[in-house]
Amino acid sequence: MMLMNRQLIRAALSVALILTCNIGASYGQDSYDEADILMKLFQETKGFKWKQKDGWAQADSVCDWYGVTCFSADEQGDRRNHVATLDLSENKLVGTLPQEIFKLKHMVSFVLRDNPDLQVSLTNIGSATSLKHLTVSNTELSSFDGIVAVKHKLTQLHVTDCEIGGTIPSEIFQLTRLE
Repeated sequence: MMLMNRQLIRAALSVALILTCNIGASYGQDSYDEADILMKLFQETKGFKWKQKDGWAQADSVCDWYGVTCFSADEQGDRRNHVATLDLSENKLVGTLPQEIFKLKHMVSFVLRDNPDLQVSLTNIGSATSLKHLTVSNTELSSFDGIVAVKHKLTQLHVTDCEIGGTIPSEIFQLTRLE
């Protein structure tokens, strides 16, 4: 009887392990949830040294983290309780902005102004399917590579005091919805 119980337990554990591995493999890198994405931002930009970090990695909901505003519970559709705005202005972010941040698919406004030690790349900005407002003034944005991917969505772009040199790239003129 004891041998049979052990065999059943081993079989159950094997099935559980196989299911766990298969479930994990089926999601892939695009499965980041908002908390994972925001925590990656926190870690890669030295969040423990931010000027304001209330709630980060502590509060149950990302909606309670400093700089994060979510759509209300009354919101229609699938945006309910998801990140609407991320504003980390003047917050001493340092390092490189992780490209996964653009996978916050409901984010409408992203403000990073006055973080002069933050390296910003817009290479994957096309993943930000709802982004309308972007402020990256006084950051280490060095190119507009990727900006064309949001040419039909972006209505506001604030870029001053960045590391971009030379002439204005032609990609900027393709942003037809800028106000």
